[in-house]
Amino acid sequence: TEAFRNLSWWHLSGGLLGAFFIATAAFAAPRTGALLFMVLVLAGQLAMALMLDHFGWAGFRQAPVSLGKLAGLTLIVGGVWLIQRG
Repeated sequence: TEAFRNLSWWHLSGGLLGAFFIATAAFAAPRTGALLFMVLVLAGQLAMALMLDHFGWAGFRQAPVSLGKLAGLTLIVGGVWLIQRG
């Protein structure tokens, strides 16, 4: 129990967010298809990683957003659009 007292709120939120993700996947994936669902998951994770790095949240080293990083994320969003369209 001593180890739990030293954890931040965001450490503890992992279990709840994991359960939420599984529930969302069970609902959304059959409706969107596996490919589109996984690309959306990837795009969301990369967008969040960009924010974590930029602001230095959760103990990450602060690394500002660059044009190359934004271009990469934009290409992934373009891929989502192409997959959804096809």
